[in-house]
Amino acid sequence: MSGVSYSIVIPFKDSKVTIIRCLNSCKKAILKFNQINKVEIILCDNMSQDSTRELALDWAQENPWIDLKLVSAYSDRGPGIGRNAGIENSVGEYLTFLDSDDELDEEILQQLSKTILEAKEPPDLVVLNYSENSENCVNERYRRLDSYLRARETLIQDFISMSLDGSIIAMCFKSAFLKHEQHSKQLKFNPGIFEDIPFLAAAIKLSGPILVIDQDLYVKHKISHSITSLWSPGDNQYYLDAWKKVFSVFELEASKHPAAKMRGLRGITGVCISIIEKTNSSPEVQEEYFQELSNLVKINFPFWEAAFLGPIESRYDRKFVEFAIRYLV
Repeated sequence: MSGVSYSIVIPFKDSKVTIIRCLNSCKKAILKFNQINKVEIILCDNMSQDSTRELALDWAQENPWIDLKLVSAYSDRGPGIGRNAGIENSVGEYLTFLDSDDELDEEILQQLSKTILEAKEPPDLVVLNYSENSENCVNERYRRLDSYLRARETLIQDFISMSLDGSIIAMCFKSAFLKHEQHSKQLKFNPGIFEDIPFLAAAIKLSGPILVIDQDLYVKHKISHSITSLWSPGDNQYYLDAWKKVFSVFELEASKHPAAKMRGLRGITGVCISIIEKTNSSPEVQEEYFQELSNLVKINFPFWEAAFLGPIESRYDRKFVEFAIRYLV
């Protein structure tokens, strides 16, 4: 199958334990695709301090037939900066992001090409499913792919209400869409963590056709030292900031669908509450975290009172209402 070229963008920092597994999964996908000259791998160094860079260069020497670029992001402020460097240095018609501790399924490039070439109009975004691997057990984890098949306004409502995951893994973007001069400023990853949430919101807002492949074509590994696994109450401000940007991107849609906006705030706050509850901190320290969270909610989401008055339909609703009664009202 010909006609589609790909860039696989892999940001990394101190990934010596997983980088070879990650690269080998790309190799398998390229071999299965059987279009060697149609794929490039772009490794983006986020100021790694271990031997990841050297291991990757050795791997490249062992596989000289694979087009591998190594670029420097000159920043250690999260994987988003590396992804931006990857976009800037890419030449493929379509681009997919791969975390350095994850793997691609060997069928991914074949299935993407089949879907893209058979489409009536080249998609700006292709959404895939993925599986999650934890402690040597693979558990299928399905996105709400039906949302991506609905009208764009309904998809946006689902995003605002936190009915979708905000991750950009297992997705493929048209490079011309990401680099379009009218979009490029909005389609930039922010520094820090949770950077993919507002990026995906902007992509959904700006994109043309979106296609879906309901197959697990990406393997996400849950590891103890990943950014999300190390999420602590001190990171809640970054999570809230990411969702504040989402509400800004979807400002018009959020104003038209206030119920979705209220569900979203309840869910966002509920996640932060759960992070605080999971800590082994003393009651006094937890109380400080809750006080800090209440201040952040009041500052960033002045519409919180409307969310407090809504019906209780989920565990996060209950968490939010109980939290609001104690700290917000």
